[in-house]
Amino acid sequence: MLEQIAREYISMRVRLQIQQEETGWLAEQLASSELCYGMQAAEIQELLTAHPGRVDRYEKLDMVATEGDPIGGLRIVLRGQLQATMGGPSGKQLLMDTLGQGRILAPALIFSRKGTLPVTLRCKEETDIFTLSQEEFLMVMHEFPGVQMRFIQQISDISSFLMGKIQQLNLRSLQSRLAEFLIRHARRQPDGVAEFTRQSTWQEISDMLGVSRQSLARVMSQFHQEGIVEIENVHVRIMNPHRLATIQEEG
Repeated sequence: MLEQIAREYISMRVRLQIQQEETGWLAEQLASSELCYGMQAAEIQELLTAHPGRVDRYEKLDMVATEGDPIGGLRIVLRGQLQATMGGPSGKQLLMDTLGQGRILAPALIFSRKGTLPVTLRCKEETDIFTLSQEEFLMVMHEFPGVQMRFIQQISDISSFLMGKIQQLNLRSLQSRLAEFLIRHARRQPDGVAEFTRQSTWQEISDMLGVSRQSLARVMSQFHQEGIVEIENVHVRIMNPHRLATIQEEG
């Protein structure tokens, strides 16, 4: 009898230790998220104790959700990367965003009346996602005012981002959009020349800019012929940054 009680006690201690380790890892990941940034570790632990949620793991290229799926409450990327794409009637895919660690999935739509995703979410690599139901998230915001304020800020930032995206797609030429993209991602080298190293494929970049790969290739070729850039494998060197800045400003 005593041996059985001892085994049950040890088993309970092991389960408790595993649970504490999992909660500790989750708290560390959430500490760097958009929603919990700046919170004390003890405060995040308190949040998770009251609202543990769940963690789902996805493999590379897994489809997390498709256009029209329910939002599914609050979802935060703990590890990995997702791509958010939107498809048109012609089948062309527009890359809306790449969501890395700490990002919230569709924050502006969590409490929308329609409650469905406007994009398809696919994993670029193995990804962990933390999920809280809409009801649980409402309770969290009531109990932790700092979380509520950061969530409101996120919605405001999303609105600003979408306005810029609309302007980029409808009001500016591809030359101007590509010039802005290169300037934004390039890093200045010791010789004074800025260099952009591709982390995405040309297809992904064309999706991001909302154009076909052929159109993007034509503009890059034009920039190369005019001596604005030099292209070698994944490296793009900006040889004439002033001309590129002018193209960006011309729209």
